[in-house]
Amino acid sequence: MHSNLKTTLHIFVLCMLSEMSSSLTIILI
Repeated sequence: MHSNLKTTLHIFVLCMLSEMSSSLTIILI
């Protein structure tokens, strides 16, 4: 269960990073 939670958190962080980077790209361009 602990590792499952860790995986979910990891995916969530990755999604947030991708969203931030895409919005940053839009702002820069």
